[in-house]
Amino acid sequence: MGGKRLPRYPPLSQMDSSGATQSINIVNLLLSAIVSSGVVVALLTYWLTRRKMRAETEKTELEAEKLRRELSQGLQGIPAGISYELNRAAERTLYQMAGRNPGYDFRGVGGQIWKQVEGKDVAVPGKAIGLLTFEGGILNIQRSNKEGQYEVWLEKYIYDGDEKSVIPKNDLVEGKIGVRLACEVKVVGGEHTLRFVLKGRQSRKWLGSKERRVTEDRWTAVEEYMLFSPTEDCQFRLDDVGVLVVPSSIQIRNLVLTEKLPNKPIR
Repeated sequence: MGGKRLPRYPPLSQMDSSGATQSINIVNLLLSAIVSSGVVVALLTYWLTRRKMRAETEKTELEAEKLRRELSQGLQGIPAGISYELNRAAERTLYQMAGRNPGYDFRGVGGQIWKQVEGKDVAVPGKAIGLLTFEGGILNIQRSNKEGQYEVWLEKYIYDGDEKSVIPKNDLVEGKIGVRLACEVKVVGGEHTLRFVLKGRQSRKWLGSKERRVTEDRWTAVEEYMLFSPTEDCQFRLDDVGVLVVPSSIQIRNLVLTEKLPNKPIR
């Protein structure tokens, strides 16, 4: 019979198998792309996060190192009073005037003022003339001239229950020792300057000093702090200088001298 010829199709089972294979391949490609992009994103996120964490860690380490450096400088950048008060509980008393006869503890002598001239210590002409007396537990420095400095040396210190003539050196600690001076002062007849000095016994150099101008004729509380390296024996001294009017006097009572050891001992 004549007529149009019908198209021939592959068997249905072959069509199903081929189409399924192509679908699986497409799905695999899609999954592979998704997985690959996810890995890339994860790797990129990890890399960026790691860089950020490293930068933050380095910043923290730098800040910590700066803090350690500041603390290791023996509190040199901090006023002596603040560094002393940070651990007052560790202080010990070197001398306390209350209950003692200061006439046995102090020695007065007229001295000269020294200045540095071209790197050398040169005495300024004029020697202090004065008299140290003790009245009812009060140190009284009477001055009859304005020149020089009248020196009052403390010659008794209490260490571990024993009396010593000096503040002994301490090789068992590193850093600086803090010293606190507390007393009450007043002037009679005119203004004076009171200088507090820690002086090395061997070097004869000042290890620390503070000054206080005294202008009132009523008792005024004074508290001063000094830091010094305990590398040699030293003594505490009061200097009466800057006398405005003569005759006049400066008086001191209730003097207490304490020290605080550094927190870090030598290992």
